[in-house]
Amino acid sequence: MSTARPTLFLLHGWAMESRIFSPWINALAGDFRCQSWDLPGHGGKPCPPQGLDWEESLLTLQGAVEALSRPVVLGWSLGGLFALALALRFPELLGGLVLIDSSPCFVQREDWPWALTSSALDAFAHELLADGRAVRRRFLALQTQGDPAARAQLAAAQRWPLPDPRCLLDGLQLLRDKDLRPQLRPLPFPVLILQGEADRIVPPAAARQLQSSLAGSRLQLLKAGHAPFLSHPEACSQALRSTFYHD
Repeated sequence: MSTARPTLFLLHGWAMESRIFSPWINALAGDFRCQSWDLPGHGGKPCPPQGLDWEESLLTLQGAVEALSRPVVLGWSLGGLFALALALRFPELLGGLVLIDSSPCFVQREDWPWALTSSALDAFAHELLADGRAVRRRFLALQTQGDPAARAQLAAAQRWPLPDPRCLLDGLQLLRDKDLRPQLRPLPFPVLILQGEADRIVPPAAARQLQSSLAGSRLQLLKAGHAPFLSHPEACSQALRSTFYHD
């Protein structure tokens, strides 16, 4: 990639919104033109009648990315699932891919133990119907377990408006159902995988498996939980610079 400032298109995770990236974007602004995007039902966006629909969301993302002229697409957690699917389906539209604590398959399968159990997602879905804010608190606690720096950064998110429960339920269903492993293949642009070593949602072994399936990709492990861009912003920024800039 040239030394011109690349465009960075950021996708947030489940129950979050694009402003989760705001502190980090301030640090990245000198190197990247940053644009973040809210999933349907999140960040004040209405949840459409079809909910958080996989195909509709990918088509909307296709249009947004196409308008940016081959950006680097960055996805965190559920946002990474969308980013990876976008890269696999429309590789000609991207100039790079960054996956932060994400996975091609978020739920355990017989041949994929490096994930959440289906019962854990069932519990989140059941509790969401009773008390959405309590579920988000518990999910945030899980994300930041063993990572006090990220916990402090995420504390403000507790006060944000809760995303639409219909779209939250759809997001859990996508995490349960989607398995992109059969589609994985080398991609024609730089791919960076950032992974917290203490992540309780996406184990580091899942990131290693993902790297091996995306031949030529780069994996960087960080002493962090599920949100290393909050707890270790400079290390994450430097990883982006070294991947998408060259002399």
